[in-house]
Amino acid sequence: VAQFYAEAALNKAVEDVGAEHGVALVQEPATGKILAAASYPVKDGQSLAFQFTYEPGSTFKTVAISSALDAGVVSVTDSIDMDGRNWEIARGVVVRDRQHNKDFLSIPEIMQLSSNIGAGKIALELGAKNLFYYIKAFGFGTKTDINFNGESRGNVPPYNKWTKVDTATKGYGYGVAVTPVQLINAYSAIANGGTLMQPHIIDRIEYAGGRVEKKSKPVKIRRVLR
Repeated sequence: VAQFYAEAALNKAVEDVGAEHGVALVQEPATGKILAAASYPVKDGQSLAFQFTYEPGSTFKTVAISSALDAGVVSVTDSIDMDGRNWEIARGVVVRDRQHNKDFLSIPEIMQLSSNIGAGKIALELGAKNLFYYIKAFGFGTKTDINFNGESRGNVPPYNKWTKVDTATKGYGYGVAVTPVQLINAYSAIANGGTLMQPHIIDRIEYAGGRVEKKSKPVKIRRVLR
């Protein structure tokens, strides 16, 4: 049922915006079970959900900010200076927020308003090494082993090659390549109290007569957030 509705919603969304490709995933956070995985266009033996890599952009802010909160370098009551909504990270590199006119944003407001300045500053506060650790702990840069042929691992460059700008921009999803299943699994870990689960597609195989050949049980990979 979930697959049907996911495909219908994805097809409509792609047609509405005129996109060339689209992906829709539905996952059960507590178990890791993939309830639906839809791709547009549909091609036999291919699934963008597991094979396609892309820069996640603002959807990655949740990863960076939850990591910084977990590490204790920021708290939800903190306010971040917006530098007049024109923040010069390094000489000639300026990040701008055009979607608000506030001089300071709280952590929740940074998420609500999708502030690149806020996410970038928080990433710098966490630091390259720690941010890299959390990104990897969330499962980015490695295959999920969901048993789909051709699954991509994405790409997370080693932190010792990051510049200050690299660290800041990773706070809002630039300079990393992820797969849709990695991203939804990371969000599910946050929703699951910080525990990353092994994603799986096949729950069980049932034959006529009710015989069950294989049944997947929820498998905890690691605790990412305390």
